[in-house]
Amino acid sequence: MIETAALWGDPLWLLYSTGSHRPSGTLFFLDLETRQRTEIRVPTTGTIEQFAVLPNGETLVASSDRVLWQYSSGKLEFLSTLPESPMQELLNKYGLDNRSALKNTWESGMVKGKGCPFYHDRILNVFANSREILLLTSSSLLHYDCISNNWKVLALPHLIPKAFRMPAVFSGDGYLYQGTCLGEDGGDLKRINTKTGAIDILYDGHQVTSVVRDPWDPDTTLYSTGTWHMGLDWGGIYRTGDGIKPVFNEKAVYSMASDKNTILVVSSDGVYRILHEGIFELYDYPDRVLYDGVGVVTDERFGAFVETDIYRSNMVCGPSPLFPENQRSIKDCLLS
Repeated sequence: MIETAALWGDPLWLLYSTGSHRPSGTLFFLDLETRQRTEIRVPTTGTIEQFAVLPNGETLVASSDRVLWQYSSGKLEFLSTLPESPMQELLNKYGLDNRSALKNTWESGMVKGKGCPFYHDRILNVFANSREILLLTSSSLLHYDCISNNWKVLALPHLIPKAFRMPAVFSGDGYLYQGTCLGEDGGDLKRINTKTGAIDILYDGHQVTSVVRDPWDPDTTLYSTGTWHMGLDWGGIYRTGDGIKPVFNEKAVYSMASDKNTILVVSSDGVYRILHEGIFELYDYPDRVLYDGVGVVTDERFGAFVETDIYRSNMVCGPSPLFPENQRSIKDCLLS
């Protein structure tokens, strides 16, 4: 079950489930020209939790034993060990320990938002540019300075529970926007202050399938929602701060991506290229091509997406299209 995809040039990077439902943490990339598949394995007892592609094409790999690796030119090399987790500090704050009942955990107020809480610090997202790397974990924001090789730890006031998909994006307003996908059980959108660690729930409802910067208003963020389960088809695209007023028609959105001027959307009735609010082009789904068993669609009109079964066990549905993340859209200023 593919959880995350990233495309940089020709290699298509794919991360299999790291969530609470049958996690594997398998990372590999496909060369779409030669059809060769290469799996990345960390030389420790840890499993791969997240990855990010740097602007120069090198790839960062974060493993569950709190080690950060760098993959380049066919080699995986040690980069740094993550700082000690503030998880124990968080448990102490709420009078809990790693043997506390789930009911006590929720009632304590330690958990913020939907998901499956665990008493260990999961690596939820990795963002990077040529100067700095930022990792969001269940209990912290970790800043790594690539020049000085120093870490800065920002402990969160609440625990962010893990879901089977957690799309996220930086906006230009000093916040990290984190979506949660729990299938038919819904999801939420969190806003995390990168200076203070404060966490706000901006939306609670259907699963949040994608979070992107708004190409028409750089100071805001767009998020998509979708529930498709046994005939249901609910969801849409919304702008943070606009409440429930949809930017896009109210139907399930599997995935979306944005560039400087447009939004790309895969939905139940085809692929949309939204040129501006209310102005769009609609295309039928092209035929997929199988690369070592992975369904991939490439089209000059809207780029590429992959098929994933990540929602199957929770939504009773078939493969769903997922746009790859493109790390080139992350500007240096967002991590400074």
